[in-house]
Amino acid sequence: MRALRIETKDKSPQRLSDAVEFLDSANANFFSGRYKAALGNAADAAIAANDAFTMWFIGKVATADHLEAVKLHREAGCRLNENKSHVLGTLLDMRHIKAYKAVTVSKTEAEAAVRQSNAFVGWVKEKIAADKGVHHA
Repeated sequence: MRALRIETKDKSPQRLSDAVEFLDSANANFFSGRYKAALGNAADAAIAANDAFTMWFIGKVATADHLEAVKLHREAGCRLNENKSHVLGTLLDMRHIKAYKAVTVSKTEAEAAVRQSNAFVGWVKEKIAADKGVHHA
């Protein structure tokens, strides 16, 4: 496993913007019936949002290792006494099981991934915005 990367908080907004872009693609792909692409984009949105979350709260970002991403999410969540590691883990598992293999993704599977990713990205946005308010009030 490669070492995690140290990232400054000021890069967090760009990763959150990336998350929104991936999420927009996930939604568009879902509504166009491209379910595998929707699932992949939904997972990418969660990864980018998680990067923003961990950068903001602990100044670290995971490498390509998904277990490391979940671990860092939990670490950052300790600052809030709250985390969504189960959602992140589920999306990463779905991506690994479906997006990288020669299998189809059903409408139901894609819908679940897009719904979970929408909620996860929204949660990250709320937590960062709330922390900004605390530290800039």
